[in-house]
Amino acid sequence: MSSAWTGREVLSELGVPSVINAHNDLTGLGGSLPRGPVLEAMAVANQSFVEVERLSDAAGRAIAEMLGVEAALVTPGAAAAGITAARKNSYLAFEGPNSGAFGRHMKVGRSEIAGAYAALKQWLEMDHEARFRRYRRLMDTIADRLAGFSFLSLSHHDGSVTSEPKPPDSLRVTFDRSRSPKSLAEVVGELHAGEPCIILRPHYQWVDPQRDYLDIRVSTLGDGQEKIIADRLVEILGG
Repeated sequence: MSSAWTGREVLSELGVPSVINAHNDLTGLGGSLPRGPVLEAMAVANQSFVEVERLSDAAGRAIAEMLGVEAALVTPGAAAAGITAARKNSYLAFEGPNSGAFGRHMKVGRSEIAGAYAALKQWLEMDHEARFRRYRRLMDTIADRLAGFSFLSLSHHDGSVTSEPKPPDSLRVTFDRSRSPKSLAEVVGELHAGEPCIILRPHYQWVDPQRDYLDIRVSTLGDGQEKIIADRLVEILGG
């Protein structure tokens, strides 16, 4: 007799393999990976029915206090947060007396509200120095494996899209195109086509023919994935 379906097999059952994300926190790759207290908070919120309006307002007050701002509201994106009319026109307002609110399609569930609160709390309490030391360690592991290729130049970069400078979280691999055995497009394409699939920057679908470098962002990597990326690059480049 077969055991009951648990949902753990959903990706393999649907034929959708997981990928190694060395690109960014892209929506097209699932955004981010909630872990630890964030997942626990979301699971707890999903175990009970709650008045979502009360949860939303309570989380908003707590988040505002943590950030030192006047008010906060958990929304499914910036389009639903436009700073003082957002609450009045939210998806919750549609179900209340203000049924003319236009935010019906901008829903955010109880688990997402709890998760957003937990994620911010975890971020503010995190040891960020340890986080950046981990990034350095992952970048150094990849760089050490690629150091033998004379047509590659290696450097550390800040891979975020924010203007505020911070310690690097990306290893930049620059190719000497006159000596490299493969083009950047070929390397990126083979990384994507391999097993496991590896996606980094530039994205394999949009490679500028004039570009001569790729960025491996380590902030989105799980433990051990840096070694997989390094081994695949060595294999592709003929090491």
